[in-house]
Formats: sequence, structure tokens, C-alpha cells
Amino acid sequence: MLSAEAVARFKISLTDLCSDGSALYWLEARPDENGRVVFVRADGTGRHDHSPAGVSIRSRVHEYGGGAVCLVPGHAAGAFAYVDQADQRVWWCDGGADAPEPMTPHALSPAAAGAGYRHGGLTATADGDWVLAVREAHPGDGHGPPTRSVVAFSTRSDPPSESTVLAGHDFFGAPRVDATVGRLAVVVWDHPDMSWDASSLVVVALTRGDDTLLAAGATVNKPLRGQSLLNVSRVSS
Repeated sequence: MLSAEAVARFKISLTDLCSDGSALYWLEARPDENGRVVFVRADGTGRHDHSPAGVSIRSRVHEYGGGAVCLVPGHAAGAFAYVDQADQRVWWCDGGADAPEPMTPHALSPAAAGAGYRHGGLTATADGDWVLAVREAHPGDGHGPPTRSVVAFSTRSDPPSESTVLAGHDFFGAPRVDATVGRLAVVVWDHPDMSWDASSLVVVALTRGDDTLLAAGATVNKPLRGQSLLNVSRVSS
């Protein structure tokens, strides 16, 4: 008789399928590796683990996570950013053999003693200059709710610069930037609602400097109560 443990060991979950035009990529959760989540690349030569050995890719933002990896165009083939399950930082891999580099501060922010950062909802701009993420900041003293924002990290500066693009709502989801890097669309919602109860699509104009990406103004598409916007796939120009 097969045990539940034996059955679960062979259940491999595949999510976050994406492509850069030359290969397919996905996240693969492996029960036989204690649930480690690996970014896998498949092309004409076969399939290979694309993320660093020993790393598990998973976001804990909003507790249930999501958006823990994204491809980044405009760099070496297969360049990507990911959230490390262990520290919840955003890390950068240029697609080559170089070791990954952190794009975000240490999990314990020096600016807010002990405040833990979590990240998710990763997306890259079409030119590959920026990686955006939803950031969740937890108070170091454990009192009070976490605060959330949309942040952007430059892939061209060394070390990566950071901008807070948008704040002011209890929750953010699925940020997406148009092809010109001129507008950001993101789903937002606030307590006491869950995203499936009532959420809004916020569209903001973006201004970019040498090392900054900032919101210039917002337009809100507010659904009626009981309506929701659960995802944003792209922003057209």
C-alpha cells in the first residue's frame, strides 16, 4: 500500500511559465528536495536547473506569496530576478555563470531597526533597466500591521539603486509597466476588503532619472463594491 508521504513525494508542481523567445522557463516545486522551488530552463538542448544550486524561490508577501521570479530582457540570455525563500530579498542573475547578487537591502533593514522586508510580484521593464516588486515591511517590534509599496531596482547601476514608486494602499498586486516605461498599472485594495471583494486598477505616469523611477500621477479605475480586478497581464500604450 502506498503511503501519503510516498504519493506526495512524486507530486511536482509547475507554475509561472514564461519565455524569452528562445527557451521556456518555469518554477518547479520538488517534494523530494523538501519542497525546494527551482527555476527551470528548457530549450533545444534539454531542460536544466537555471536558478542557483541550493536556492529555493518563493515569496511570502501577503503571506500567500506570488510573483517570485521574472525574466529580465536587455541583458544576457536567461537573465532573471528572483525572491529567495530564506531571506525574502530580491536577487539578480545575469544569465551567465556569475554568482547572484542582491538587489535589495538585507532582510533586516538598517533604516528601520529589525523591520523585516518581504518581496513579491516581480516584473521587469521592457528595456530591462528596472525590476519592480511589491514590498512588505514588517515592524521590528512586532506591533502594528505591515506596510506595503511598489519599489523599483535599477539593473544598470552598481550597486543597484532603489526607488519607491507607489505607496498609500494596504495591498498591491501584479504591477506591470508599459513598453515605453511611461506608465505603471497595479491592482490595489484596502482593509477590510480582500482582493476578490473589491479592488481597483491604478494607472500612474512614470518619470525616470539616472537612478530613479517615480510615479508622477495616478488615475484610478474603481469598481463597484463586489467587483474585483485579480490580475494585470500587460499595459498597452
